[in-house]
This record gives sequence, structure tokens and C-alpha cells, in this order.
Amino acid sequence: ISASETLGTFQVIYKERSIYRMEFLGLSDQTWQFTRTIDGEGALNQDAVINLGDEHLFMGNANIYRYDGNFSIDPVGDNIFDKIFAQDGELNPEFASRVFAVYVEELDEGWWFYPSGNDEFPKNMLKLKVSTRAWSIRKFGVTLSGFGFFQAQGDVTWQTALGTWAAYEGPWLSKQLQTNAPTVHLLSQDQLRVYEYDYLTAADDGTAIAFEFVTKDFYVPNRELRFDRYDFMMKGTSVLIEASFNQGVSWETLGTVSPGNVFSRQRLFKQIIGRSVRFRFTGNGGFGLDWLGFKFKRESLWDA
Repeated sequence: ISASETLGTFQVIYKERSIYRMEFLGLSDQTWQFTRTIDGEGALNQDAVINLGDEHLFMGNANIYRYDGNFSIDPVGDNIFDKIFAQDGELNPEFASRVFAVYVEELDEGWWFYPSGNDEFPKNMLKLKVSTRAWSIRKFGVTLSGFGFFQAQGDVTWQTALGTWAAYEGPWLSKQLQTNAPTVHLLSQDQLRVYEYDYLTAADDGTAIAFEFVTKDFYVPNRELRFDRYDFMMKGTSVLIEASFNQGVSWETLGTVSPGNVFSRQRLFKQIIGRSVRFRFTGNGGFGLDWLGFKFKRESLWDA
């Protein structure tokens, strides 16, 4: 048995390569019933399972799954399979038992901390936005071994706030600035310290955090397209926008934009012919993308 969690009226028992459902019957000749519902996949360990009440999210051997107690599991980590679980993925199998997870309800996010490469303890974190199934990854400068929940001990006021109004990230009326606001504490294995996770600060100990965001491919499989205009509703500073018209083999620079801390429309022009397009955004500091669009027309077969 690698993990066990309640799920409604059931007790779900995770093994390395199977899942069982334990149900109370209360009969004279049978008190409990054990039903094997899943064969071939299970949880890495007790701490790799997130209990959301009416469903579980758990890291298995080949993916991260959603499980509702029935006879199938729903993979939600297909987009990060190559990054984490593939033959050349980051997860260190020798220390996979040290993976731990937490659900942060104020963000509606599931976090999985895992050891990468030759790391013996987790330094990387997978973040899943539960409502949209969007993934992101964060890397820490310290090794981590656990977490805890806590509450903020005091309000942030005009007198105690740091920095300037123009550089401030997040709404001033955010509950994260108030006493008793929920927060997460992370336990550092190598520093022997407890760190508070800051939801608002856009820097890492004063250093802007580098980011890279890549979209999916938009394509027409049997026809060349002529792309010439690109629109992005976004925010950020000195964001490099690139486009690939050959599924990521090479990248064309569209431009560098600085819309600031408020979402605004950015329009760029570059004429390229191809059957697909994907976009890459890179930079440092805060970044947000609301939507994107592009103008194209079908290329003449005589010119293709």
C-alpha cells in the first residue's frame, strides 16, 4: 500500500500499480468489501495524493490523474508527460518517494514538489490550475521536504507597504494583505528553515523571475497559409515574442513589447508562409496573456 484517502463513503487504497475501493457493508457475514477498480497504475506515495473531497488528484508512475472512485482514471498531465515522466523526463526515479503535494484552495491550484535530475530532495514544483487544467513549473533555490498551512499575522498598510504604487502587483484590496489571510509554509531540507510562500511578489529575493510560455500549434494540415499580423492582449515588460512556423524547429522574432502592468493590445507584423504557427513569450518579471489572434489567408496553390 502506497497511499490511502477517503472519498465519499469509500476508503480508497492506492498501491504501486493498482487501486482498491473499500466499502462498509455491515452484513452479518461481511463487514467490508474490497473492489479492485484500477489495474496498472497507482500512486507514488502517500504524499503524492491530493484529496479534493469529491475526487482525488494523484501523481502516478506515468502521469498525474483525476480519480472519482469509479473504474477509470482521467489523466490530466498529458501536457507535461514529456517534461516529467518520459524516458528523458526530469523526475528522479530513485527519490520519487519524496514527492509531496498540496492543494492551495485560495488559488485553486494543486502543487506537486518533485526531485529533478540528480536532486535527492524536491527543488521543482508542478502547478495545476484545477479549473482550467493549465500547467506551470517553478524552480526553487533550496531543497524542500514538506509544507504547512498558516495565517498572516498582520495587515499591510500604506505605512508598511514596500516599493511604489506603479510597481505593485495585485489588487490593493486583496485579502492576502489582511490579518489571518491563508498562506503556505515550505520546509527547507538543506537550509533547515521555514519559508512563507509569497503570492504577490513578482521577484525572487529581489531578482526578476525568468519565464517562458509556449502555445500549442495552430495549423491547417493540407494547405499553406500566409501569416502577416499578430495581436496579443497581454501585460509585462520587455517581453520577447517569437513565432515558429515549423512546429518549434526554428523561431522567428516578431518583436519585443512592454505593455506594462495592465493588459493592453499589442499588434506586430511579419509575413511568413507555413502550415502552422506557435508562439513563444520569454522575459523576466510579471507576465500575463489574456488572448491572442492572428491574421492569415490561404496561400495560392500556384505559389506554394
